[in-house]
Amino acid sequence: MRSAARLAEVITAFVCAVIGGVALTTPISLSWARGAATLEMELLATSLPRAVAVGCLVAVVVTVFTSTTESLLVPWVATLSGMALLLANHLLGRRFSEMIPLTTLNFIDSLAGGLVLGGAAAAVAVRLPMTLAFILGALTSVIAGGLTISPVDDAGGEKFAPIAWWIIDSPSLWLIWPGALLVLWCARRFRSARRYLTIRVELPMRPILAAAIAVSVPVVMSEWLVTSGYDTPDLVLVSVLVVVKAFVVGWLLPGRDGVLIQLCSATSAIGGAIVLIPLAEWLVPLLIAAVALGLWCGMARPSPVAAMAGLLALSIFVAAAAGPHTPVPGAAIVGTLVLSLLTGYSFGAALPGQSSSVMLSIAVLFVPGVVIAMRGRIFTTDPGVVMDNSVPGLAAVLITVGAACGLLLLRRRPLADVDPVTFPAPAAAGGAGGDEA
Repeated sequence: MRSAARLAEVITAFVCAVIGGVALTTPISLSWARGAATLEMELLATSLPRAVAVGCLVAVVVTVFTSTTESLLVPWVATLSGMALLLANHLLGRRFSEMIPLTTLNFIDSLAGGLVLGGAAAAVAVRLPMTLAFILGALTSVIAGGLTISPVDDAGGEKFAPIAWWIIDSPSLWLIWPGALLVLWCARRFRSARRYLTIRVELPMRPILAAAIAVSVPVVMSEWLVTSGYDTPDLVLVSVLVVVKAFVVGWLLPGRDGVLIQLCSATSAIGGAIVLIPLAEWLVPLLIAAVALGLWCGMARPSPVAAMAGLLALSIFVAAAAGPHTPVPGAAIVGTLVLSLLTGYSFGAALPGQSSSVMLSIAVLFVPGVVIAMRGRIFTTDPGVVMDNSVPGLAAVLITVGAACGLLLLRRRPLADVDPVTFPAPAAAGGAGGDEA
């Protein structure tokens, strides 16, 4: 009975992360947009990075404040509230999508996703397996958000593959309903669990300030690059600003929690530099398995320096493979698989002690980075003009080198203290405490 309950907790953590991440990082259900004006679709695409940034900020704020409460019921209630908002938005969105702007519905989806992620990040901190499942689910949502499907001909009509609901109806109601029920079960299970908390004389504002810097700088710089273009001085300036941003954010976090921020900043830059390709259905399970394998290796043999060395080598490979005329065949697939492995290893090797730091590190991967903006600028340029596709790769190399320097500086800081968690006695709980004591 105890093993089944623990397994259900792990599944709940994974499902919450997938639902929250997909809701935050992808547009509202594309089936609602049928018949929408072109201008409205353009506004939806333009506002998506800002919606993601707002949702990430909400996620970190919710994680910070629900982590400061003594009761473990509070973060689960916050997660359940996000699920309820997602359900309401997806149940009513189809009816009112003609009256309510798609951008508004998308912002509601991102806010709900941030609420789910933030509450779950604080709730799963009670056990390491739940935390790892949450991280795996969040990274899975990043992979699922990059999935691209095409209709295939079926007796003269269009038929989509079963996995198409990731894009056409994202997240799907058939995933939200079970997720909400699992969260409700966990809220009841942990209703009497408590944290040992010392008296706090001030609000934990430093993680919130770090989150504001982490999500605002990439969005502002990305919009500037897309609208204004770039040359060599702009490339250097943007790369330096990203490195400084990552170090400041890492320094604001307690202890060595900022080490993972440096790794995620490099990961985000490299991910944007890899040639954008539609993720085939057969590739998605391999990427998820690579992340899971990386998590396991990182927990078994943790070495943040080794993770950064691998990312630096990968950034050099990406920059060398993407030439101006003849990119290396298969470089995108190989690079994406290696990046997934290194991302999982980074989280396992440099797992922060605070749940807010875990959530902020994941948010760094969610927010569109400046390297993605550079590649978007290349794609929207006149195709008759030959441009060097290695430019994003060079930017990724510069950012990774700067992040490596920040990692070496932050590793000198002492470890942060983590508030322990206690569970009630069996006689007092009857639920969560019964098999925890």
